[in-house]
Amino acid sequence: MASDIELPLGRRIELARRRRGLSREILGDLIGRSSEWVRQVERGDRPVDRLSLLLLLAKVLKVSDPPSFLGCAMPKADPAAPPPGLVESLRDTLYRPPAAPRRSVDQLELRTRLDDIWTDWHESPHPYSTTLQRLPALISALSTVEGSDDLIANAHRLASAVLRRLGDLPAALLASERAVAAARRSGDPLAEAACIDGFGNTLARLGSPAQARQVCLIAASTLDADDVAHLCVQGALHLTAAEAAVADDDHLVGERLLDRARATAVRLGEDRNDYSCAFGPTGVQIHAVRISLRQGRVRQALRLAETVDVQRVPARERRSRHYITVARAHARQDNTAAMVLALLKAEDMCPEEIRYNREARAVLRDLLQRDDALIRTDVLALAQRTGLT
Repeated sequence: MASDIELPLGRRIELARRRRGLSREILGDLIGRSSEWVRQVERGDRPVDRLSLLLLLAKVLKVSDPPSFLGCAMPKADPAAPPPGLVESLRDTLYRPPAAPRRSVDQLELRTRLDDIWTDWHESPHPYSTTLQRLPALISALSTVEGSDDLIANAHRLASAVLRRLGDLPAALLASERAVAAARRSGDPLAEAACIDGFGNTLARLGSPAQARQVCLIAASTLDADDVAHLCVQGALHLTAAEAAVADDDHLVGERLLDRARATAVRLGEDRNDYSCAFGPTGVQIHAVRISLRQGRVRQALRLAETVDVQRVPARERRSRHYITVARAHARQDNTAAMVLALLKAEDMCPEEIRYNREARAVLRDLLQRDDALIRTDVLALAQRTGLT
């Protein structure tokens, strides 16, 4: 069908219909229109200006290249997208009973590997592919090494973050529980608190925001308020607790916790990433946008978003997720052009975040249903790159 792209849309529809051996009456019945409607479209006397109807036509006519059929130039889907087997590999590694440590080795190489995977998760434009390819083997290797509890905790914490973002919350909870247990065995209170932050985040997403807030606040209360790294982790815990409180409809407590995190960020005076807990003035601003949106204060969320210097956020994937939040806010105001712009910015920052982030895909599905001719080509292109069409 790509060779027909220079033809008018009506002519492309007619050719596709004839190739399938369908009459105008049958095609009309399949799409809920009359044969006269089909005739007028094929002759170019009637435009087809609804995106949903265009997509239905492409489906019914079984065209091999819907973008060309619709007359939209769209890039191919991202070839770096991870196949399902990579996700299954991580799940299988987690569900396999941990091996008993039986060897003592120099952990420098293992630590370097884990640091590199964390860096990929934060900074690679393809964080899911690279992390899923490398993390399962490392977790398996660490399970056989004596005295590697700190590395086991950090690896499982990363596994929890990946699975949480992919929407596999039961597996994410298992990973976060193992992370907390290993961190506790290691005797590092900061590592344990950082793992509890991930555990609380998972609990909140599983529908237990009250419990999430409680575990985060208990962990935060054990940290040293005079140490910079402790302040970073403590601030991250307060932000997670604030979002959990708002999710539990306790908006007053959520605002108070956000204020506590804001005061901690002022003390720090910079954006930091100790123990992979991105926290600082910019991180607080980003969470404030999310919290305002969750509270239904859309205008406030967008005003706050205008003040965020995204380039100061110390992780590519977190910058991308902020743009997705902005797109969700614009969706609440039915601003389709701004929704597309925010999603394109998110994609430019981290293409795989758009492909796998459930919030981004929800916004994109919303756009596909709006049938806005001004942004149709961009939306279709983005939908194909994310695998929605």
